Amino acid sequence: RSSNLNRLILTGNNLTTISRDQFNGLENLKFLYLDSNQITQIEDEAFSFLYQLEFLMLSSNKIAWISEKAFNKTRYLENLILIDNYFSDFESILFLKLYKLTLLALSGNIFINIKQTHFNNASSLTFISLNQNSIESIESESFNACIYLQDLWLDYNKLTVIRSKTFSGLFQLERLELVGNRVEIIEDGSFADLIKLDFLNLESNKLKNISRYTFAGLNRLQIFFLGANQIEFID
Repeated sequence: RSSNLNRLILTGNNLTTISRDQFNGLENLKFLYLDSNQITQIEDEAFSFLYQLEFLMLSSNKIAWISEKAFNKTRYLENLILIDNYFSDFESILFLKLYKLTLLALSGNIFINIKQTHFNNASSLTFISLNQNSIESIESESFNACIYLQDLWLDYNKLTVIRSKTFSGLFQLERLELVGNRVEIIEDGSFADLIKLDFLNLESNKLKNISRYTFAGLNRLQIFFLGANQIEFID
């Protein structure tokens, strides 16, 4: 193994398990592609010897769980891409030592509920994608710890209600994608903390009535999609 290796691409193979010592000797690796395999298990400390790792692609596998111990010494990871797997839950401790993580992609998994604790240790994130899951509910203040978050993608889920504290604390958010849900109700003040939001997509939902307080606080909004709803009344 070359200790000078910078990028390793193992896309489209038949790997099923990532073991603890699989990448020993690759201390300078920065980019690792493991997408489109058959991975179901990632052992504790699987990536811990990849001290310089910045980008990890694990999309299109069969992963349902990753222990925080998999990333014990992976302090420089910036991009974690877990699209099209079997995640329905994770512990917030997963992000505890990922001090530089800015992008988390969880599209195409099987989440039903976003818990208040999910992102407690993910304050460094600027981008989260949770689109194309089966999310029916988001607990109040679930994203409160994500103080630098700029992009949040929740499109093509099964949300029916946006609560007043669903997006509380997201003072840096610039883009919010909610297209293709089943939203019927947006509680007044739901977007009050989104003082930097300039892009909001609520197309293809089931909104009927818009209150004058529904979108209060969105003073920087520049692009707003409300097409393909059932709007009958705007106050």
